Amino acid sequence: MIIGLLYWTVAAACWAYALAYGGKPSRWAFACFVMAMLGTTVATPGSGFAGVVGLVKVEAWSRMNPVLLATDTLYFLGLYVAALSCRRHWLIWSAGLQFVCVATHFGPLLDPGTNAKLYRGLETVWSIPMLATMVVGIFKDRRYERRVASTYPPSRRRPA
Repeated sequence: MIIGLLYWTVAAACWAYALAYGGKPSRWAFACFVMAMLGTTVATPGSGFAGVVGLVKVEAWSRMNPVLLATDTLYFLGLYVAALSCRRHWLIWSAGLQFVCVATHFGPLLDPGTNAKLYRGLETVWSIPMLATMVVGIFKDRRYERRVASTYPPSRRRPA
């Protein structure tokens, strides 16, 4: 219960920072995150509010979940498109971490006897580094933009 509440508190703080300071790429990534969160809630019983209070049904993780695989793949593609369409490096890292998350779905497909708790752990562990790379990346992007703005006149600046 505490871990779920802690995760959602940290996630809300990270996304608030991203929406406040990240610009258009962050808004796109947030929209993708919300869609992935809704898809995950539908795909895995007990991942919504029940997951926050610690009532996750492990049966949902006992085999490869095609709806969750589709949700995670769409989230990866959304981050990938965002990374290709702008110059923000944190999106590349987030897309890479989400790709690893997508790859973890193939473990239970190759070995149907995979432990449900192991599958769930490997699937969910990548969200923490994704939040960290987002916050650190936005912070570094803002610091770089301030440095460029103070060094070069507006006519010599590169677009974001």
